Amino acid sequence: MSDFLDQVQYTQNLQNQIYQLLQKIKDIKAQLQIEQHNLQVQADQLKELENQLQTTQNSLISIRDQKQKLLNQTQGLEKNYQKLLSSSKQDAANLEKEIEDLDAKVKAKLGNKVISGAKGLLAWPIDGILTQGYGNTGFTSLGYSFHNGIDIAGPAGQPIYAAADGDVIYTDHSNADFGNWVALKSVIVTGVGNAQIVTLYGHFQSFKVSVGQHLSQGDLIGYEGNTGNTTRLIYGPERGYHLHFGVYDADGFGVSAGKYTSVYGNYKVPYGYTYNPLNFLPAQ
Repeated sequence: MSDFLDQVQYTQNLQNQIYQLLQKIKDIKAQLQIEQHNLQVQADQLKELENQLQTTQNSLISIRDQKQKLLNQTQGLEKNYQKLLSSSKQDAANLEKEIEDLDAKVKAKLGNKVISGAKGLLAWPIDGILTQGYGNTGFTSLGYSFHNGIDIAGPAGQPIYAAADGDVIYTDHSNADFGNWVALKSVIVTGVGNAQIVTLYGHFQSFKVSVGQHLSQGDLIGYEGNTGNTTRLIYGPERGYHLHFGVYDADGFGVSAGKYTSVYGNYKVPYGYTYNPLNFLPAQ
């Protein structure tokens, strides 16, 4: 009997040791998983920083090339520069009138439509500074009287993220209007039910998404640039880096082929019934 009890005690001690070893193995495995996750996060952050660096380098090269092109075109003469500047302003005014005319047709059709949005329904798409608001802002140097979105400026290459869950429905690469731009269709929950909107992101240096792709709020779309109709046309290629962010009603939103192909080549013009994005974004 004594030997039997000793054997039982030995078995229990062995089981306790095995249990403790298994717990240690589980703890080590959990710790390794945490460390692996942290390493993956750091790798993703490093990759994003590398992309930003590459975008910034590309922007610097583009600025250098544009300055050289400007010098070649003007041959260093002030009168030639002023002539080129006047031409750029007129081209910009033509582009903005093209957008305003298309927006006006949709507004006339929909009337005074309202979405009862609330601040915080959308997330800020970029970490930057608001440089121009929505509506009659008084800034007419680029040829428009009504600004149909907001401008947010940051360092060249700043990441731009989806303001809401949604599907990419249009993209364009061009040097007209919004330059390189992306349109995302989303459903937001308002106080009176769901509403469909389209968020537009303009002036990318480059974007990483394609039509048909589904994005979650906060997913990377691309990197801030200076393409399209920006203040670089007035103040030089080192100016104008920002994101143009617009919010449209999905009803009536569309894309038209651009008219000024002799100047800009083939390009698309997004249009529709717009809302003030600040009505949907949290306070900065």
